[in-house]
Amino acid sequence: MKLKLAAAIVSFLLCFAVSAQDITKDSLLKIINSNKNDTQFVKALFGYGEILQDEKADSAIFYYEKAHKLSINLNYVKGISDYYRTVTFHYGVREGNTEKGLQLADEFLLFAKKQKNPAEYSLVYFAYAAIYQRKQLPDSAAYYYEKCIPYFLSTGKKINTLIIYNNLSSLFNEMDLPDKSIEYAEKAIFMAMDIQDTMGLINSHANIARANIYKKDTPAIFSHSKIAYQLSVATKNNYSILVTASDLAETYKEMRQYDSAFFYYSIANKIAIELQSAPNISNLALSLADYYAVNKNWNKATDYLNIAVKDTGNFEMQLSKKMAWYKISSTVQAGLGNYKAAIQYLNFYLDLYGEEGRREKTEKSLSFESRLKKAEQEKVLLQKEVKIKKQQTQITGLLTGAVALAGTGLFFFLYQRKKQQLKAIEIDALKTEREYITTKSSLEGQLKERRRISKEIHDELGTSLTSIALLTEILKKRLDASANPEINKISATSAEMVDKMNEIIWALNTSNDTINSLTAYMRKFAGNFLADAGIALVYEEKNMPDEKLIEGIARRTIYLTVKEALNNIVKHSAATSVAIEIDAADGLKINIKDNGKGIDFGKLQHYGNGLANMRKGMEDIGGTFSIENTNGTLIKLNY
Repeated sequence: MKLKLAAAIVSFLLCFAVSAQDITKDSLLKIINSNKNDTQFVKALFGYGEILQDEKADSAIFYYEKAHKLSINLNYVKGISDYYRTVTFHYGVREGNTEKGLQLADEFLLFAKKQKNPAEYSLVYFAYAAIYQRKQLPDSAAYYYEKCIPYFLSTGKKINTLIIYNNLSSLFNEMDLPDKSIEYAEKAIFMAMDIQDTMGLINSHANIARANIYKKDTPAIFSHSKIAYQLSVATKNNYSILVTASDLAETYKEMRQYDSAFFYYSIANKIAIELQSAPNISNLALSLADYYAVNKNWNKATDYLNIAVKDTGNFEMQLSKKMAWYKISSTVQAGLGNYKAAIQYLNFYLDLYGEEGRREKTEKSLSFESRLKKAEQEKVLLQKEVKIKKQQTQITGLLTGAVALAGTGLFFFLYQRKKQQLKAIEIDALKTEREYITTKSSLEGQLKERRRISKEIHDELGTSLTSIALLTEILKKRLDASANPEINKISATSAEMVDKMNEIIWALNTSNDTINSLTAYMRKFAGNFLADAGIALVYEEKNMPDEKLIEGIARRTIYLTVKEALNNIVKHSAATSVAIEIDAADGLKINIKDNGKGIDFGKLQHYGNGLANMRKGMEDIGGTFSIENTNGTLIKLNY
């Protein structure tokens, strides 16, 4: 992220350059001290502000604001444009105050529309793109970067275009769009070769290598990673060497050439220590720990696992890193013979996708969905309001003109007030449209992340758990299970974990967000679970739709509620049969009836907090839960 953000900042600086930038500090001060209210004075104020930008940001803003006021008084269009570009960059990218940056960008866009100048439009789009990249919203950033490319191409600003190409390539990699990433990286290579920009070439080849990871094209990954690394060594840029050596090491690891991977990891690790880059030291320590774990050097692996968390403090690390740490730790502890600790770490790995974590992720997705719908509605309403206000402004102008004899002061006051109201409404409309794009991008990112996590758990954790289960069965055949009860315990635990993992995968997979998928999954679980308990099942579905969506959190909650209800029946009811009836005619109605001894409402403590949690879970998703005695127990779920 740092490398990509640095590219955005460089590009911004190139766009923000004013004609005073090559003048010395003393020359600028001489012009400023002259206090001449002319355009040369404005340029000097901007130039001096840029000099102070890195050392005294507050003082820089003072000079920018002063230049802005004078530009307005002089009606100096370029000065006003320079102000918006400069402060938008300052707040939105450099300071990270993205909300203020976007607010200024909205004002800049209104100014550009009045000027009807393609150059202004292009720089506004660039401002939006860099701020969204700062906010880590790749979809929105890519949208605005692409909008400003035609202008930079038409003006021949090749270095700016090169950086945009590489930024787009990186963004499309983040969005899992490798073909689009390669398309822009190849454009960047030709541009970089044309202007002989080595860093541009390094970034381009690195982006192509990362894109080919998604395409699983190992030769292409290796080729471009190697070129990027060799160019980095030639430039003697330590940070570039660090990044490209890490990428090359990952490539060798993917090719299962672990010794070569270790060699480049070691190079990257040495530079990370020299640069005192704690995040990179932590990341590389994890990679080295994994290398030593593969080679069964458990002590070395433990040392690097400790380094990985040394500067992060009580596991304050990213989710993906935490997952990797637990996974490697589980392998290492098993290698050291600490099977209890190995299972504990494996459970921690699973707990990251436990009920609360999954609920939080799904609720966040629901929040985005509701915000997206709201943004769409507000966008339509504001567009109508802007149109009406414009009409009102025109009518007001005509009316006030008709009564001009009653006083030109009143006309001017009304006109200015309407003009200000219109500007405020237009800014709100732009902000709403911007929020719509951001929300839509965030929602798509959430759904994509759910699919990615589901696949990763299935591919990586599923293989490991299946191996544990198979190895346990082999041990049971080779050893006397009665003399070694731990084997049966490991077997039961691994089987239970496989079941839990399958539930997690099902819950995270967005393609299962339908009523049909929910009922099919419940039918399968109920059939297997009750059959194992020796209880007959009568299952009936009515009015099932061909395809009807259901929100992920609702799907998961309903399934868990049904699962808990069946678990209580098996434990407490002494029933011999269970009837499940599902009706999807109006919402979703589920009745679960058993022929057992019924429920004693005076002894609910036997059920712990289960019934309360079931009721609360259904209420949280807008549904209802009820339970009653009718020659057995009848549980009703409505959603």
